[in-house]
Amino acid sequence: MEYVEIRRKLKDVHSEIFKQKMNDFIYVKNGVKALGLKTKGNTIIFESKSEQEAFWDFLTYEAFDPRNSLFNNAKNNKTLSQEANIFLDKIKVYETALYIAGPKNGNEISITNIHSGDLYHLHDINLSNSNLEGYLIFIRLLKVDEYFMTSGSTYIFTENIPTILKREKILMKTTFKLNRSITRSRVMLKLNRIYGTKVIHEDV
Repeated sequence: MEYVEIRRKLKDVHSEIFKQKMNDFIYVKNGVKALGLKTKGNTIIFESKSEQEAFWDFLTYEAFDPRNSLFNNAKNNKTLSQEANIFLDKIKVYETALYIAGPKNGNEISITNIHSGDLYHLHDINLSNSNLEGYLIFIRLLKVDEYFMTSGSTYIFTENIPTILKREKILMKTTFKLNRSITRSRVMLKLNRIYGTKVIHEDV
């Protein structure tokens, strides 16, 4: 499959994942608590579109709930349509991570995990329209076929890079919740509110 087709199928699969019975009030409430969001009554308070996208990603892929994640529930129990179940088996999910962006080549951007040093070639039409070289991006990588792509959630940091790296390292040690990926999601939510660059999310 080509990238644009994969991206569209992923969007359709996400819609099916969210329709599972597991995605109930208790599950969402647990997600709000695990990510560290605030609520007013039954309304979740987001400070930006990026936070909202990050929350949908969190609900989909993180195992913060004793019943596991929505993604794993769908994959393990075959709760979706036959076509969606086949597509789920193609998806490799990575934990959240902070990357330094490198040069771009067409619709690809080279990114390096700041902790592991692993290099990836991220395929993203929207991000490749900007010059992000030297900046930090916080994403969850997915791999489908030969393509590395984001799960749909992105924080971008274009200033105060040394400060962000220092604070991320400190906060990761003092904010631990359940596992490293969940902790990093909480930490980067806080740092995005202070240092993040506004991100506009568009469908492919």
